[in-house]
Amino acid sequence: MSSENASESVEPGESHTANGVSEHVSTRFNSLVEVARSHGVECWWVTTLLLKRTKEGELTADEATDVLYDLVDEGMNLHPKVYAQVQKKLQELGE
Repeated sequence: MSSENASESVEPGESHTANGVSEHVSTRFNSLVEVARSHGVECWWVTTLLLKRTKEGELTADEATDVLYDLVDEGMNLHPKVYAQVQKKLQELGE
């Protein structure tokens, strides 16, 4: 999918558009996730991966925060509320 980075930030069930991500792309992405899950494939958001790896000690909170910043800087669309929540949780994990 050519809009991979943009579509990762669209949360399941959301139909609004943000930063040019069309409703069609989000619907298509959600459908792909549903198909994968129906075949037993575990699907994670990038933010889930960062939090999980930080909790497991594979990344420090600072490293995960840097990755989050870099992803957003490179164009990954992330809803501001999601960004704030992930950043807060990473700060808590770093304490």
